[in-house]
Amino acid sequence: MKTCTLNLVEGTIVCKCLGVTDVEVIEITRIKKITCLSELKLETEAGSGCTACHKKLKQIIVENSQTSAIV
Repeated sequence: MKTCTLNLVEGTIVCKCLGVTDVEVIEITRIKKITCLSELKLETEAGSGCTACHKKLKQIIVENSQTSAIV
């Protein structure tokens, strides 16, 4: 199982199956320039369990991929 190895402050868990937080998703999205859920799954496996978090994960990706493109 892959895990996000970033040392981050605590956030709200968005993927309960794998315990991935919103902060982890935001950071990895910005660092790796992730633009879709399948790319995020490859990096963190978030969203590969029950899929209940897909809507929130996609929202975080969209919001933060736009931010990283501007910067």
